[in-house]
Amino acid sequence: MAFIVNTAFARFLPQVENNILILHFTGWVVVLATMIALAPSKASATDVFAVFANGGGYETQGLSFFVGTVSAVYAFIGADGAVHMAEEIKHASSVVPWGLMGSIIINGVLGFSMLVATLFCMGPIDAALESTTGFPFLEILRFATGSLAGADGLARIIIALFVSCTIAVYASTSRMMWSFARDLGLPGSRFLSRVEPRTKLPMWSLIATGTITSLLSLIAIGSTQAFNALVSLTVSGFLGSYIIPFALILHRRVTDPTLEWGPWRMGRFGVVVNVWAIVWCVISMFFSFWPTTVVELTVQNMNWSCVMWGGTMIFSVLFYYAYGKRRWSGPLIEIEGGMVLT
Repeated sequence: MAFIVNTAFARFLPQVENNILILHFTGWVVVLATMIALAPSKASATDVFAVFANGGGYETQGLSFFVGTVSAVYAFIGADGAVHMAEEIKHASSVVPWGLMGSIIINGVLGFSMLVATLFCMGPIDAALESTTGFPFLEILRFATGSLAGADGLARIIIALFVSCTIAVYASTSRMMWSFARDLGLPGSRFLSRVEPRTKLPMWSLIATGTITSLLSLIAIGSTQAFNALVSLTVSGFLGSYIIPFALILHRRVTDPTLEWGPWRMGRFGVVVNVWAIVWCVISMFFSFWPTTVVELTVQNMNWSCVMWGGTMIFSVLFYYAYGKRRWSGPLIEIEGGMVLT
């Protein structure tokens, strides 16, 4: 579905995204209102705001807190998706930053309100964690609505939003692959960087993105542990890539007084934001390698993303020196009549 929307209906992608936004707000209202109205019992404010659970068996609440923040960090991963679409956006230098900030602020408010409502209406936490479905949120919805039909209806809304998210992520990821290929940074760059003349779409990157993602999802058939280790790379991979531009812009801020700014800047607060962003990314990335529980640490519940991360880094370095270094001369910027190296 994501492939079809991003190819056959690509010219309608802005309208599709607008409708997804409407679904997003509508779904938030429906789920929130239903849970609050139908929940048979609600937790006290003390239970919600003053009780700290340490289900992972860590020695201190502080350590448990930092390991638990990874789930919260995951909600912010991919908020930079608009950057990947910048070359297809008018007035991108001002529209994209406002889009990023708007997305984080709006979804931050909606997400926090949904989190608080869920904590009040979720019922016994052990029942949710031990749900036979394998998905605690389904048990939470069943408890809040008091019926399987009600839980099913709300779950459909959430699944529809997941599908909608996939459409947007597909568009963003394919553009990222295309931009790397345009800079000759990937194997098969000659094909992946091609833009279909009629539709103006990076068709080869779209096809490669869908194919690779589909093949990777098949790993779950053989081993859910291997698949989960691969998926857990999302947090460390994104945060690791964020640290690079954060550090570079911080270095330029401090060492280059002649740095020219675009229409978006944070003034004197920019340095504080850059420093905090780097510190938070390092902390979150470090704890993303920790297992969620140490009560019964086994091969199955061990967090193998650290191994995946190390393997990915080793492969990347070897790939660069064996192949990429000879071909990559710097990023390319398109201008009228051709391209120039920067």
